[in-house]
Amino acid sequence: MSLFDFVESVYNSLFGYNAPSKENSIINPKAFRDLINDDTACLELINSILEFDDAKPILNKERASHIIVTWLLGFGIDIKAFKIKSADGFQTAFYQSLWTHTALIHDYGYFRKEIRDRETTIDNLQDKYKLLTDYYEDDFLKCLNGFETSPETHSIMTYDYMTISRYFEYIKYRNLTSDEEKCDHGIVGGCLGFRKYCESIARAKGINPSDRLTRIYKSACLVTASHNVFKSSDKRCDQVYVEFGLNQITSDKQACITRENKLLYILSIVDTIECTKRFSRRNDSANYLEQRTVLQNVDIVAEENQVTVDYSKLYSYLVKKRKNDYMANNLVQHIEDVRALSSWVNCETETVEGNEYAIIIRA
Repeated sequence: MSLFDFVESVYNSLFGYNAPSKENSIINPKAFRDLINDDTACLELINSILEFDDAKPILNKERASHIIVTWLLGFGIDIKAFKIKSADGFQTAFYQSLWTHTALIHDYGYFRKEIRDRETTIDNLQDKYKLLTDYYEDDFLKCLNGFETSPETHSIMTYDYMTISRYFEYIKYRNLTSDEEKCDHGIVGGCLGFRKYCESIARAKGINPSDRLTRIYKSACLVTASHNVFKSSDKRCDQVYVEFGLNQITSDKQACITRENKLLYILSIVDTIECTKRFSRRNDSANYLEQRTVLQNVDIVAEENQVTVDYSKLYSYLVKKRKNDYMANNLVQHIEDVRALSSWVNCETETVEGNEYAIIIRA
């Protein structure tokens, strides 16, 4: 099955029979094949579900289609392969809302100008409504007190607040020469996303969401803030990690992200598999592909505890039809990144015998 058909089937099931959650009001969504090549429509759908009132973003609007595909792909892979939603008492409706908010906000930081400002600080991002704290005075946030140490939310907390804050400073040091992302987009998006949620609640003049939904907001934003935190790749990097207090994620440590970290586990895998972002017009206006073209030329098989993703048709398309070695090499690098998942996520990856462009991922 093509990746296009796979995510389209999930999209149709969500909007045809089982809306993402009763808290969300989504009016007349487009057919998937019309939606996925329309970045503005993708962004409008995201904002309608999250109920954000952002003005049109000035940065990376093209990222919106990747966010939609990641959202749908996560649902599909979980249902057909990993079945995390049924583990540890996660109720279907609760998990559905939790994954929806997590997936749709995970790259929110790319829409914000703060990622390009090295003067941005954690305090600036959090302002009055702090994501990285366990104590709240506002009545509508008191249900979040003690969140980090609560057994109920243990699976959300892959990294503690201090590790996330220190990693933010490390990225600013590492990205000294970067023009696109001077600050980590995950941490920027998580902190600003939580602010947006809280400001929306505060503007509702006393009409507060349930404690359950408030916990979903914080969970989604914490996973967002964690999803770009990577363990050190080798011993050469370890010294700098230690200097920034990141001793827990040096190269000699085991993969931090396990099935126990349900949301971040799924997000890490699907965010890596999904490759429309590699070929967007924003990345390279001279060498890009429409999202539908990418999705229709990647095949996926999801079965018990494993997923096989085959990029061979896309590679052939790039080499033979587009005759574009630059994009073909970009795809080869993407496949290497998928193969390397096992170095930072607790899964196994294996190249399909006889097909160097297809990878099996086993949970």
